[in-house]
Amino acid sequence: MNMGHYKLILLLLLLFVGTIGLSQNKKEIDSLIDAFEKNKYSNLDKSLQLAQKTDSLANQENYQNVIAELNLSNIHFLLRNFNESKTYANKALAHLNNNNSIKSKIYDQLSNLEVINEQIPEALILNEKALEYAEKSTNISNKISAYLSRYNLYHYRGDTKKSIYFLNKALELNKQLNSSYFYSKIYNSKGYSFSHKNNDSVIYYYKKAIEHAELSNNKYLEAQIKNNLGNYYLDLENLPEALKNLTQGNNLAQEVGNKEALYYSNFYLGRYYEFKIDIENNPKYYTNAFYYYDKAVNEYGSSISKHYLRNAYWLLAGTYEHSGDFKKAYDYQTKYIKLNKELTEVEKAKEFDEIRTKYEVTEINSQILVLEKEQEIEKTKQKWLIISGLMLIFPLALLFLFYRHRAKTQLKIRNQEKEIHLKEKEKLQKEQELVEIKALIDGQDKERNRIAKELHDGIGGQIASVNLGLSHINDTLQNEKITTLGNNLKNTFKELRLISHNLSSNNYKGKSFEVLLNELQKQYENPKQFEVEIAIFPQDCLKDIDTNTKHNLYRILQEAFANISKHAKANHVSLSFTSHDDILIILIEDDGIGFDINKAKLGIGIKNIEERIKVINGAIKVDSVINVGTTILVEIPVKKNKITNE
Repeated sequence: MNMGHYKLILLLLLLFVGTIGLSQNKKEIDSLIDAFEKNKYSNLDKSLQLAQKTDSLANQENYQNVIAELNLSNIHFLLRNFNESKTYANKALAHLNNNNSIKSKIYDQLSNLEVINEQIPEALILNEKALEYAEKSTNISNKISAYLSRYNLYHYRGDTKKSIYFLNKALELNKQLNSSYFYSKIYNSKGYSFSHKNNDSVIYYYKKAIEHAELSNNKYLEAQIKNNLGNYYLDLENLPEALKNLTQGNNLAQEVGNKEALYYSNFYLGRYYEFKIDIENNPKYYTNAFYYYDKAVNEYGSSISKHYLRNAYWLLAGTYEHSGDFKKAYDYQTKYIKLNKELTEVEKAKEFDEIRTKYEVTEINSQILVLEKEQEIEKTKQKWLIISGLMLIFPLALLFLFYRHRAKTQLKIRNQEKEIHLKEKEKLQKEQELVEIKALIDGQDKERNRIAKELHDGIGGQIASVNLGLSHINDTLQNEKITTLGNNLKNTFKELRLISHNLSSNNYKGKSFEVLLNELQKQYENPKQFEVEIAIFPQDCLKDIDTNTKHNLYRILQEAFANISKHAKANHVSLSFTSHDDILIILIEDDGIGFDINKAKLGIGIKNIEERIKVINGAIKVDSVINVGTTILVEIPVKKNKITNE
């Protein structure tokens, strides 16, 4: 083996080892990202370490690297390190290629950072981009985040109407996602937004927010909500509940490392002891109040907006003055003046920039106006030439439009007349068809009555006469065979009489429909052909049917049961009647062998049913599954039939 072979083998080994190393590295990074998501709102220090380790392992311009940088931005934001948060967000945006979902998250983060810096126009532009990429990615959670950021933006500006609008949009969208994380943020915001309106609603929203924060293990937000609820109880002068919630909020904030929540919990605890001073008229609580106030401002003041800090200095100066500690009052008054001056200068600088921009725009507008006037003179000349031409064309155009409109109207009238004619023709055809069907059914009923009379009076009478003769003869002979023959003749006479009654329309006259149903049920249950289960709801739904509907409906049920008996091989038949909106719904179900609807030809029985249903303005649907059974659904407009027949 020469040196070239050795080099080739060595190269392949290095490639193999490198591939394994990359695969293991990717798995480790994925594991770190998962761990970060689990700890993000419960342990900030650990989450920071996980994000930093992920960033050190990931390659630049790699999806995992972008996620690592975005996670670093998020955790620094939670730790109130806003400069670092913005740096990592911009890095992630620079390294990202085409991923609309991640772009939406980054722009949403940058928008929130601009709100912290009080750059509201820039924040609004970035929020629009976040929403745009959220729409492209079809990621619901990104849209909810962007709507919540828009709520914060308008809330910061004091625009309550718009802020509530976007908060409600986020709530409606989260009903699809059902995320406890978002519910906790939304309900906390609702509680804060309504804190000056309805006591019960505010407490309800805060408690719902706490419930969802606990479900999503979001201790970071839970600490803030507890502080908000505790402060609200202070406003209501419910001191026990205030102390309980503020203490819990402070403990959670310390556990997670939420500096902003630690500021507010300590500040509100200072307020709590001020309330104790006022209520109990006991100055000893000043010590406790100043302890928490000083801790909030001196240890965690850098975690909140300078505007809020300025207000805190003013409040502390007044409190120290009230307690008689004028040195401390002077110190905080000095801090207030210094910070107020700084903020005022920033605001004045902004105002100056706005005035300068307006001046420059005014100068440009003046130059534009001169050019526009020159162009306007030229346009006026052209306009008069055009008007002169239009004055000639306009009458001709009106004349053309008039004749065109007239032609369209005439065509429309002709089409409508043709359509009315066709509808009338179709109506007459249907009426004729209905008359023919009624005549056919009347003919069938008359023939049934004639056959029933013949069976009952003719054949039935003869059988009865024969049976009577045999009975007289057998009185003397006492022959068993003649007795058996006589019993058979009796049974034949009964069956003939039953057939005669079923055929005759006189059978149901004077009987209620419920009685007819029971007779029909016994007809098939007594010979044990199949069981019949009848359900009627409501119980009086059959009382409103008229005689004609009763007659046809009874014949329909006879045909249906006869078909089941002949073909279905069923053991059980379910017959139900329900009434809804003046429609009587009849459902006939059997557990027989069924048939293929698409292949089977409908017999005379089903056709007779369909014809009778047409006569009573009803509708029928037949469905069948082989080896499962057959279902017949009939719908009859009871009120319409009653009015028509009357």
